[in-house]
Amino acid sequence: MTGSRRKSKAETNFALEALSPIELRRRSVGTTSHLAVPWSTQLSADGVLSWKWQSPASLTSRGSTRSTSRQPGKVDSMLWRKFAALSFGSDGDIRKFASRWGWLRGGPTETIAEWRRLATLASALVRSSVALANGDLWENSDWRIIGDWVGYDYEPHLRRPERISDARSRDPALFLRRGLIAQALNRWFAESKGNYLLTVVKEELVMEPSSDTLFGILVFQLAHRITRAQEMVVCFHCKALFSPVRAPSHGTRQFCAKCRRKGRPQMYAARDYRRRRN
Repeated sequence: MTGSRRKSKAETNFALEALSPIELRRRSVGTTSHLAVPWSTQLSADGVLSWKWQSPASLTSRGSTRSTSRQPGKVDSMLWRKFAALSFGSDGDIRKFASRWGWLRGGPTETIAEWRRLATLASALVRSSVALANGDLWENSDWRIIGDWVGYDYEPHLRRPERISDARSRDPALFLRRGLIAQALNRWFAESKGNYLLTVVKEELVMEPSSDTLFGILVFQLAHRITRAQEMVVCFHCKALFSPVRAPSHGTRQFCAKCRRKGRPQMYAARDYRRRRN
């Protein structure tokens, strides 16, 4: 092999290695550590949120006017969970969240309905991914929410059958659902502003995805949590997400600590017993 061919092959191998999935996984994914905090948040009677970012102007001793802004708030690593919980929250809960973290998509006004829609989507994405990680096809209602977001008619392909009897039928069903979750997160990422793909480190361009907006931070946190979904399960009764103390057994009901204290496992066991007797 000539010297020029060796060099060409070496350069090609280097380029392939630089683009390999292993190398890409080593790159960090980050978000801004702080977000701007609004001075005040208003919620109108017809469900529209609006923000003011500075205090009302006040007159100084020199005769000029001055206004101030709040200190930026440190981003909570569990922001995704608190946002998803808004799907079950009141209008006041959403306003309280918005008053701490500001606008969701960067508009001067945003509706409560849109906030609740996206919170419901976040909740459906996490619940569905946790179920898939445990081999469960999950509920049609959540797949409908995700399908509506990406413009995909889930009915012909994703409606949960009454029974899947063999692995050959289950594997494609799981694959299609994982693909739908990926599409939903990719659309969320594409629609969020303030996302960055490259940065400069020591005079070199480095792939380092990041975001400095609430909408972008949420999708990064959701994607990070969803790719580690096996660490969480969904409570059979209240549908809340929780981290189990022990690895859950496939095909068994899982209950959060709150539902266990209320005797929910025993309640379902009694129902099963009565059903078998009948």
